[in-house]
Amino acid sequence: MGINVKGLDDVLIALSRVRKRFRAEFYYTQYNIIEILGKLSRLNYDEDTVVRGLKIINDEFILTEPTIDGYIKALRLKRRGIQ
Repeated sequence: MGINVKGLDDVLIALSRVRKRFRAEFYYTQYNIIEILGKLSRLNYDEDTVVRGLKIINDEFILTEPTIDGYIKALRLKRRGIQ
C-alpha cells in the first residue's frame, strides 16, 4: 500500500487461492483504510503503489460495516490484549 514489501505478491496470490479454493471471504471496513492511509502519510510512499493496493483491497476483500455488537466484541478482545 504505497511501499514495496518483499514477498507481498506471494501473499496476495496465496490469499486469492484460499479465497477461491475454500470459498473464504475476507472483509475490511473504511476504518482499516483510514488507518492504512494515516500510517502511509508518515512514510515516503509511491502514489501508484497506493492506488494498486487500494484496488487490490477493493477487488479481493468485501467492504463491511461493523455492528454495535461487533464494536463491543472488538473492545473486549482489545482489553484482553488481542490485536
